[in-house]
Amino acid sequence: MTLLELVLVLAVLVVIAALAVPALDRPLASQRLKSGADLVRSTLVKARVEAMRSGEVQLFRFLPESGEYQVERFAGLEAAVEQSGFAAANLSGMLPDGILFLAADRAETARDQAVEMSQVSAAVDAGWSQPIMFYADGTTSTALLLLRGEYGMSLELSLRGLTGGVQVGEVFVDEAAASEEVEQ
Repeated sequence: MTLLELVLVLAVLVVIAALAVPALDRPLASQRLKSGADLVRSTLVKARVEAMRSGEVQLFRFLPESGEYQVERFAGLEAAVEQSGFAAANLSGMLPDGILFLAADRAETARDQAVEMSQVSAAVDAGWSQPIMFYADGTTSTALLLLRGEYGMSLELSLRGLTGGVQVGEVFVDEAAASEEVEQ
């Protein structure tokens, strides 16, 4: 083998790799979205376990259109008068790059409303979502979270209130979001 042949083979490999990388970007984006959903799922499970361990209500919140989330302990009715009603965040984090919280839909229960009415809504006023609540008896708010990734891909996570089980749905393409990304 001559040096020229070796350089030629390397150049061909580089060209093939350059053509293959864009073809792999979409499946990798789907995998990043699933990874973000797994991170949220594990955070929700940790919040439920912490509520049962400590005997205190835990709240999960996120900033819509961002990847930022936090779990905080609800300090109770007496603390709501003195301050915002919340302790410092027990856990906060960020989703992987390109993954955002799009929305949440929470089924209202009388217990959720009682906890919300006893607090000052400073966190909601600051742009945070309505809290998803985890109670000491292992029950939670019934909620549906929607995550958005690249290429208009979205994914739903459902939280079952009675059992606290979290189910991660399949990745689907939101055509409106995909066409919006193409325009930008």
